Amino acid sequence: MTSGNLTSGGLLNNYEYGLLIDDEELTLKIAEDYKNIFKDKHTTGFITDEIIDKAYRILQSVPKEKKPKFELKDKELFRKVAEEDIEGDRYEGGIESIQKNLTGWVKDVFDVLNELETDVFRLNDVYKFENKLKSSHPRNQYISDKIRQQLQVLRDLGLLQFVDRGVYRKLWK
Repeated sequence: MTSGNLTSGGLLNNYEYGLLIDDEELTLKIAEDYKNIFKDKHTTGFITDEIIDKAYRILQSVPKEKKPKFELKDKELFRKVAEEDIEGDRYEGGIESIQKNLTGWVKDVFDVLNELETDVFRLNDVYKFENKLKSSHPRNQYISDKIRQQLQVLRDLGLLQFVDRGVYRKLWK
């Protein structure tokens, strides 16, 4: 039995187990440990079936393959995306619950995206925050590359939708 992940979260933030057991008493002890961890809402938060369903829908919206390019002018593209904003396809659990689970660069880029006034935005809109991100990470000489990388991470987490080349949509309210 294992829940161990070789990710930043798995190594630094999460409760992880990985073991092979053939002992009923030990199995019951581990099950009790999990129950105690999840009873403490300050440690794990409060998760309902509704939140799990919403997270599942967000994850299902992550592009599995490259999307076709749109043959629309900028105004039409943004209007079309706004019209596609279907109720319930965005996470409504609050920005704080997302921020609490992000660290480092990905959290910094997420915070910058929250400063943007629109849900649909261009990569150049994020590049306007390069100096701010540079001041938080002065040793990094490749800020624009890091921004693009973190946008991909946020897409993989189901928090961003890639709409078209250099155009993104936030999947949270």
